[in-house]
Amino acid sequence: MLAAAIALHATPLCAAPDYTGFNQAVTNYFSALDGVAKKVPSVKDAAGTADLINAWSLANEIFAAAAEKFAKDNPEIQGLSQPPPEFAAAFGRLNRLNTDYPTLPKTVGALVEQFKDDPGVFQAFTRFQKSLVRLHISGSLQKSDNPSQSLK
Repeated sequence: MLAAAIALHATPLCAAPDYTGFNQAVTNYFSALDGVAKKVPSVKDAAGTADLINAWSLANEIFAAAAEKFAKDNPEIQGLSQPPPEFAAAFGRLNRLNTDYPTLPKTVGALVEQFKDDPGVFQAFTRFQKSLVRLHISGSLQKSDNPSQSLK
């Protein structure tokens, strides 16, 4: 009986979420964006533009998948009015996205405009738009498959 009591005491009934994977996903996402930003000056043609956009899309897709998995694996965080303290660094970095990469959207947008008639650029940009929608929905740690029922 004593052994059972010790085992129950030592084993938490409800384990706290492990934020390591999500925080690593944020780090990986910004590393990928750093790579995209470094490639911009060397892009001179439609193929390079499509590659650049696809790299950014892939970063968005990978991060969205990590956020979706985290939300699915940790339903207790859904519905919180404030992100948990363990997310402070990750959310701080995500909130600085526009200030950390102020010229990236404009520069890539100019490349898209320049090569908009290229089918590869069109496909890449369509993928990018879809990745942004997925990123937005997953970033809200949605409660259901209905994006209108997401966290604020």
